[in-house]
Amino acid sequence: MREMRIAILGAGNLGTCIASGLVESGRFSPENISLTRRNTHLLDPMKARGFVVQKDNAEAVRNSTVIIVAVEPHQIDGLLEEIGPHLTPGRHVVISTVTGASIAQIAEQIGRGVAVVRAMPNTAIGVRESMTCLASDGADAAALDVAKSIFEAVGRTLVIAAQTAKGAASLLTMGSHPEHEIDRVTTPSGCTIAGLNQMEHAGFSSAMIKGITVSAEKAAKLYANSGD
Repeated sequence: MREMRIAILGAGNLGTCIASGLVESGRFSPENISLTRRNTHLLDPMKARGFVVQKDNAEAVRNSTVIIVAVEPHQIDGLLEEIGPHLTPGRHVVISTVTGASIAQIAEQIGRGVAVVRAMPNTAIGVRESMTCLASDGADAAALDVAKSIFEAVGRTLVIAAQTAKGAASLLTMGSHPEHEIDRVTTPSGCTIAGLNQMEHAGFSSAMIKGITVSAEKAAKLYANSGD
């Protein structure tokens, strides 16, 4: 682990939390972690701790094998255009924490041969208590293993399998109703259905659906507006 070289591009609050958590885990050393930011003086405290601080994203990529993209959504297109020519298939793994930017969109900009993983950590990563959701297109299991090795050093990980959603969607498109599927996996008068009924009575289902829908729409707009 100590030999793995990581570049965190866009080291704001989340990026520095990731860096701090990795070092505090004892599995990574600061001299093997590069942090980039336009205003590098804001990273002086990290530099004092031994992290490599620089402004040049391309140089950070050339000197690393794992690239964590942690910029704001409106910055990602320009960043990917900048680092794309310096990414090498089979050598680099790109891990994106950017809201709204899909794996397909990122891969299209940097080249399909470079492995891409999406990660959704939270700031508890700084105290090594993050639950980080990971997703990939399934083409490169090794890249997903790299991402897991990094984020499991700072909490727990959950790999989101596209097949789960695909299977559920297939059932519904074949005419199966969600309530029917619930009936198939719950015991009548059992504790699971009792809990589900109570949550439904309190409006939990509709609130969750609305929350997910609003968040998804907002995330899509954040990235869609990045080219404005």
